[in-house]
Amino acid sequence: RVVLLHGRPIGNVICPKCMAEETARLEKVQRFEAKQADLDYQQLRKEQWAEICPPKYRQNEYDPDRLPAEAHRAKKEVLIWKPGEKTGLILIGPSRRGKTYLAWRLLERMWHEGKTVQAMTAAEYARRCKDAAGNHAESAFHRTMINAMILFIDDLGTTPWTEYVDGEFRDLVDARMSRFKPIIVATNLAGKDMPIHHTTVNRLKEICDVVKF
Repeated sequence: RVVLLHGRPIGNVICPKCMAEETARLEKVQRFEAKQADLDYQQLRKEQWAEICPPKYRQNEYDPDRLPAEAHRAKKEVLIWKPGEKTGLILIGPSRRGKTYLAWRLLERMWHEGKTVQAMTAAEYARRCKDAAGNHAESAFHRTMINAMILFIDDLGTTPWTEYVDGEFRDLVDARMSRFKPIIVATNLAGKDMPIHHTTVNRLKEICDVVKF
């Protein structure tokens, strides 16, 4: 509404009702934009997760009811696990009990909570260690493994490691332990049967909760 003084316009005055309506409209637009931004972010996270998680272990491509009976007891314990007094988790049991599948479900939950994840098999870790050493990039690789919020090593002990790789992993466990950064391990073997240094096994036992399948 235009206000006149001596017949001349001196500016616009918005009535209280119009101001309230405009404020409500702007707040509605802001809520919509925030919701859309959140949806876009969640979609981006889903797409990034699809690049990290192997297709075999994606939730929508695996029927959890097909888990063997032995895994159901451990399922809840794994899926609700959070770092506490223990900053790591060891899943131990025979093959085909669902250890890796449940580990990936746990990782997915942590990923959507905003955590960064590094995940690989023990054999892949050994290869990457050797590649880094061959390219004089040991420090960079070690930092990457340390800096990840969550580290998952699958099939620990299945593939024998060289003394060098074993030592690097022992240093990695110590570094993550001192920084209170979680490490998750899946293995078929009890500690005494693992073909890795007993000091490494003892370190893992010290910092990890154990779920048996």
